[in-house]
Amino acid sequence: MLTDLAGGQIDAALNSYLATYPLVKNGSVKMLAVASAERFTPIPQTPTVAEAVPDFVTGSWQGLFAPAGTPARVVDKIHADVARVLALPEVHQRLADLGSEAVDKTPAQFSTWMQEQADYWGKVVTDNNIQLM
Repeated sequence: MLTDLAGGQIDAALNSYLATYPLVKNGSVKMLAVASAERFTPIPQTPTVAEAVPDFVTGSWQGLFAPAGTPARVVDKIHADVARVLALPEVHQRLADLGSEAVDKTPAQFSTWMQEQADYWGKVVTDNNIQLM
């Protein structure tokens, strides 16, 4: 899809920012909007889709998971270590260069956010009668 977009075979695409950013950076494609809730820090001049289509918010994300039953002290230690690394200026800069940014959530915040996402997308599926083929 990205090859076809950059080559002019298709006019538009909705894709993850991380995969598309290198083509935006080198001028092969133009970013029209981001689908996140807020404008993205590395490209603040690019509007969000929600600015034109209220409540349109989606996006990609990455997270760390541990097996169910992992002791809280172990989860908290992993979180603290990862948060410390993500806060390093060189890691922050490398993520920005790739078109990404770290959002530090505590394990409890991440769990709540995951449940909210499951509820939200479950409603989208139900409300639109989306069926698996």
